[in-house]
Formats: sequence, structure tokens, C-alpha cells
Amino acid sequence: MNYLIREHNTYSVRLRIPKDLQRVFGKSTFSKSLKTTDERLAKRLAPPLIANWKMMIDNARGEDTSA
Repeated sequence: MNYLIREHNTYSVRLRIPKDLQRVFGKSTFSKSLKTTDERLAKRLAPPLIANWKMMIDNARGEDTSA
């Protein structure tokens, strides 16, 4: 799945929140501007954000993320 979005020549990262947890987070997506026009840099900046958001989703479901 591609999480990178190019808007107005600037890259952002976006992750859809599962429907069953949208009420918990109060939104349907996580998104953040990476504040760069460089695709290579954006590809390096995105994975930690995606990993953090996925961990937040797992924690909201009560899943163990310590492994």
C-alpha cells in the first residue's frame, strides 16, 4: 500500500484508520505533511510515522505491540 501522497508539489503521508476505530481517534485518517518536495527523502521519513500510527491502532485494539 502506498502511503505517500504528493499534494501541491509537497509530500505527505496518510494512513486510513480502520472503521471500527475511527470513533476512538475522532477521525478517519492519520496524515502529516513531510514538508519536502524530494521523493527520496519522503520515502525515508514516512516509515517511522506509519509504524507509530499502526502501533497506536494496535494499542487501541488492546493488542500486544512489545514483540
